Amino acid sequence: MINETNPWHSQEIVSNSKMMRASSESARIHDEKILNQNFGYGVSDTVVQKAMVTVVIEKVLLDIGKPTYDKVLRALYTEYHSYLPDCYDHPEYLANVLRQTYGISYKSIIKNIELELTEFSYKHKIQNFLTVIVK
Repeated sequence: MINETNPWHSQEIVSNSKMMRASSESARIHDEKILNQNFGYGVSDTVVQKAMVTVVIEKVLLDIGKPTYDKVLRALYTEYHSYLPDCYDHPEYLANVLRQTYGISYKSIIKNIELELTEFSYKHKIQNFLTVIVK
């Protein structure tokens, strides 16, 4: 509470604190705009789809077991110098690694990935991903 009886009351101090609050408010608004532009509303649909496909592949592989997950990641890097998110743009990498590593049983892994992504298959790029890995 600020009033004239308060020994700390000074018109100069009050106006300075108001100016500081106003400038910090404009700085906060500016920072929020940058944050939203880079990480919030400005994220493209492709980035979201790529992340979703990556998470689904990780989930399916980890459901089978950590050794399976590690084996696939190691093979992806050894064969193609790629990581799991690269499979979104190059689904043939994942299909080839699974086929070479697990033989005919790779189809059950592909089927699980397909089941997880079915609800998003209306997206062209996800449909393309599914088409390539199912071949």
